[in-house]
Amino acid sequence: MTDQKQILRDWLALKEWESSSGPEIPQHVLTILDSFPATNYADDEALELYCATLSTLFNFYRTSAYRHHERLDQALIKLGTCSKQQFWRPAVAFLTMAPGLGNEAIPRWVEALQLSAEQQRQLETERFHALR
Repeated sequence: MTDQKQILRDWLALKEWESSSGPEIPQHVLTILDSFPATNYADDEALELYCATLSTLFNFYRTSAYRHHERLDQALIKLGTCSKQQFWRPAVAFLTMAPGLGNEAIPRWVEALQLSAEQQRQLETERFHALR
């Protein structure tokens, strides 16, 4: 995981989204997200990098992230399995990027992460605001 953390750290530091219009998500970033462990043994640094990476994808790679939404939705669930606290920022970014996908995503997240009714309402409120 150390190499993967360094790759994500380096990629985030490049800020290539600032110089490109409609950038494509690099394949190596998707591969790391796919291989992220859905267990509680990820350290805090890995969780923060994973969270930052997902948030960056949803905020700056919208077109490409939309095309990969199913894959990234699963990445969000993995993150939430490890840390519900780290889940929220990229989840809100996902809903802002594609509020229409929230109809399907929110119930999946609620079930997979065993979110409370209050947490579900919070996600639905974020989705509502994104639709405006």
